[in-house]
Order: sequence, then structure tokens, then C-alpha cells
Amino acid sequence: MRYALDEAAGAVVYLTATAHGRPLYERLGFRAMDTSTSYIGIFSACQPDDAARVPVLAGLRSVTVAGLGGLGALDLAVFGADRARVLAELVTFADEFLECGEPVSGYAAAWAKGDVRMIGPLVAGDDRTASVLISTLARGWSGPIRVDIAGQHAELARWAEARGLAARGQTTLMVHGGSLPGDRARLFAPVSVAIG
Repeated sequence: MRYALDEAAGAVVYLTATAHGRPLYERLGFRAMDTSTSYIGIFSACQPDDAARVPVLAGLRSVTVAGLGGLGALDLAVFGADRARVLAELVTFADEFLECGEPVSGYAAAWAKGDVRMIGPLVAGDDRTASVLISTLARGWSGPIRVDIAGQHAELARWAEARGLAARGQTTLMVHGGSLPGDRARLFAPVSVAIG
């Protein structure tokens, strides 16, 4: 880790730490900035307010390689870094990749890992939009789904639990060398704990 930090040459470094790893990272100068909890289960969209949420995303559409421009601008604003290569790769392996708004104000992808449908990344302007994206991506999937929800989004976590997803594990989001760029308040779930 010390070698990696030296190679980063003062850049801000971000990682997801398990409970076992967190003390090591703290000794190296990392500080906790949030948590991420994995919610896993069979999704049940039968709550009374679900139908009322659907009209929020009237402009919901599939993402294509050719259409990454607007989505890329939103991603850059949220992450503070050019992740065009990550998004281009995501288009190739995601089972579904959706965006909404004009200009693009939210997006989410879903992909299979064994029999679990992973939902992430999930970027949205509010909890309502995030919940509609999850509902849409979970629709028709008979097995378990998983979404890793940032601790700052407690309302979305409660919404997920009310629809059959249970908290299965928590990690700590840690940073070294300053503050992360971008508008992280709009990041509800990463593509994976390894990639962010």
C-alpha cells in the first residue's frame, strides 16, 4: 500500500475497506467518508407508492455506445474524472443499461454475476429517480438482486428493505490525500466495490 501511495504521487486515492482492512488503511492515513451496504434479495415491487413513482422517468431509454456522450457528461460531474473507458466497457457486458432525462440526469446498469442480478452503477438526482431505476432493472428477474447503497442514502436503503432486500454486509468508503472530486451526493450505488 505504501508503494501504491508513493506511485500515486499525491493524487487523491479512494478505496472500499472491509472491517478487517480498515485499521490498516487508517494507519496509512486514509479517512472514512461513508459506508456502502450490500442489499440482496428477491425484489418485490408491490408497495402502494411504486405506481406513483413510475411517471418520474418518462424519458427512460436504453444506453448505447453511440449515446454515451450525454451520459459521460453526467458521469464526469458525479465522479470528477473521465471514466469514458469504464462506461464503454459497461455497455458491452451489462444486460440492461438505462438513462433518463434530457439532458441526462440519471442512469443505472444491471448485469449478472452467477444467479444474482447486480445493479450498479446508479447515478440519480434524488431517491425517487434512483428507486424507479432499480424497480425497472429488477422487473422480470426471478432470482436475487443486489445493489450496494451508499450510507448517505438512508431513504433509498429503507425503500429497498421494504421491497425484500436485506442488508448483507457493509464496507467503509475511505479516501487519502484530500477530498474526492465530483458530486458524490448523486452516486447511489457503484458499478462494483472494486471499481467504484
